[in-house]
Amino acid sequence: MPRTKKTTATKSTASSSKTAKSAVTIRMYNPGFGDCFLLTFQSSDGSPRYMLIDCGVHQQYKGGPARIDLIVKDIAAVTKNHLHIVAVTHEHKDHISGFRSANKAFAQIKIDDLWLAWTEDLTDPLAMQLKDGIKKGVAELTSAVNKLAPLNAEAAAAIQNVLDFEVSGNPAGVTKSELDALREISLKKLQKPEDYRRPGEPPLTIPGVEGVKVYVLGPPKDYNSFGITEKESEMYPEFAALDASQAFAAALKIGESGLTQEEENTIKRSFPFDQRYNLTAEQAQTEPSWQDFFRRYYGFGKNIPAGQGASWRCIDGDWLDSARDLVMKIDKMTNNSSLVLAFELTGSDPHKVLLFVGDAQVGNWLSWPAVTCGDEKGKEILNRTVFYKVGHHGSRNATLNTKGLELMDPDNLVAMIPVDQVWANSVEHWEHPALKLLGVLEQKTKNRLLRADQIGTIAEALQKPDTLADDQWQQFMKAVDWDKSADNLWVQYTIEG
Repeated sequence: MPRTKKTTATKSTASSSKTAKSAVTIRMYNPGFGDCFLLTFQSSDGSPRYMLIDCGVHQQYKGGPARIDLIVKDIAAVTKNHLHIVAVTHEHKDHISGFRSANKAFAQIKIDDLWLAWTEDLTDPLAMQLKDGIKKGVAELTSAVNKLAPLNAEAAAAIQNVLDFEVSGNPAGVTKSELDALREISLKKLQKPEDYRRPGEPPLTIPGVEGVKVYVLGPPKDYNSFGITEKESEMYPEFAALDASQAFAAALKIGESGLTQEEENTIKRSFPFDQRYNLTAEQAQTEPSWQDFFRRYYGFGKNIPAGQGASWRCIDGDWLDSARDLVMKIDKMTNNSSLVLAFELTGSDPHKVLLFVGDAQVGNWLSWPAVTCGDEKGKEILNRTVFYKVGHHGSRNATLNTKGLELMDPDNLVAMIPVDQVWANSVEHWEHPALKLLGVLEQKTKNRLLRADQIGTIAEALQKPDTLADDQWQQFMKAVDWDKSADNLWVQYTIEG
């Protein structure tokens, strides 16, 4: 994209998050690879109201807990130890780990209200069905790790990394989860179904703040939207097809005792060939009719002649690598359970919308246009979006095009990406952010794109494109501020209401 000479902002380095009346300030913290956003609103009497959305860092990120400590210290200072609302989008560690690792610091902060999605309501049948599915998947992955470790330690460690990411709770036998810790310190106790946030519920408000409506767009109340397409208990086992992850899970149970008849049937359906063609390793080594063949070509048995038994023919535990399919399935389920919030500033004309999507992926996004929040339709809400918190650190399947980004305000859109691209690419080998999506975001926002991994070089990173008028760029830069210290702890953007 053609660029003109860069423009820098001249702001103080103070950690204040003060916001002018009829405005909201969005502070994106930089934990490394994780999400943490502090929103500052002004009440009708001029005093600030604070809302925190997520606080976490990936468990493999070096120095992550120390950065979280700095962030929570800053949150406490800015808010004077008072958060009016804490919202948690979903239970991945890079969104919630701080509520446990910095639990003592959070315990000193008064938290008036806690917003969790309906998927955390343990009285909701669909929520329990989703959690049971994830729990089952985690158990299957644990079995895969135990069987794979002696054969391929590297692959087993990769799967264990996902288990550590997915499973909420403390290590070393401590059972309190991150959300349990947060529930304990929140003054609002979530005791009834209506205490949880659901798509289509009447618009929410920020206590004492006029001119702000909050719409809940997700997660959807449709089971299939979470990426789950089959439920084995309601299908005829003899005729129902197994997908790759179901077949893998069934294969893990082969040889186990105490299986139910349904599990036995599932195992039979997981075999790639009819059972009459199956041959165990023991049979291959001992039955005279097969012994010579497998000794010669696979190396089974004793006294193998030199040059026989090519090792490349033996797959051994290679099939266990397909556990990655199950990993992706669980990851998608959790991401699609993200709480999605749209903040409408009714003091502006037209109304402006700030969109926070957590890590919502395709199934979650596709449900929004049909959501009705009071008199508002989901699609209309997207049309007025002038701020977008980029989903899932910029992954390719967490920002939709014609039913997502293309619907947002093309003239005024600003976006933030909580990401560390170097770490994601070099350590985890993830394309976060996806380069094609990154290019589209730069184009759609006209370079008004704020990244957590560029805070230290933000003056150089923010350059006015030829497609944006000088006064629009100056207005944008005036609304941007960032941490000028060596910590590079935050960048913030203020939107007039």
